[in-house]
Amino acid sequence: MQTNVTKEEPVLIGFNETEYLYSKQNIGRACSVVQSVVNQYNSLKLKPIENGELSNLFLNPVDFVFDRMTNGQPVSIVGLEVHAHKAMEILKKPIGYDDLLVMISEAKGNTQQILGVSVHQFDETFVIDGEGNILVSPEKEEKIKALYRRFATSKTAKNAYTLASTILEQVDDLGLSDIANTHKEGFGGFLKELFDMQGGKKVIINTRSILEYNSK
Repeated sequence: MQTNVTKEEPVLIGFNETEYLYSKQNIGRACSVVQSVVNQYNSLKLKPIENGELSNLFLNPVDFVFDRMTNGQPVSIVGLEVHAHKAMEILKKPIGYDDLLVMISEAKGNTQQILGVSVHQFDETFVIDGEGNILVSPEKEEKIKALYRRFATSKTAKNAYTLASTILEQVDDLGLSDIANTHKEGFGGFLKELFDMQGGKKVIINTRSILEYNSK
């Protein structure tokens, strides 16, 4: 049987710091890989790569370098325009060009991803600062954080969060934090032993457990 739950304005109740840092660590590694490729490209002494061009470099490196070498102009042989890949077999290539292609191929492996980051999304994932450093874009950073924010979206969830927050505050204010945190069954075990069920229906205070704290 399904219960209709009325959705309310979401309230932020938590943030999964552990998963967020793990995700940032992964994208940071991808950032380092991209940086190494960009450094190799820069060694070709061509026009520096700009924001919005990373995906194209990784997806079409031959065409990308060809356009840089020819300033975007086509190359013709006996009046016939030659495709970039064929032209690059004829033109004198910059030193380091072959290494660049190998680095890009190895970085992508057999996929269009690098450490889980889609090559097609590089331009929205990374930015190049004024010194040529590859950084995670502010927009991507915000999207990563959004994945790990936790929200209460119903009245029941909000009330449960309020109760839990109140309990934590009261435990601390009443000087019971050390006892609760060192309980053999953890914080939850401490709270659990304070209550009991009467007749399996009504929750009551477990005075017997509380009396044991007279000696503490």
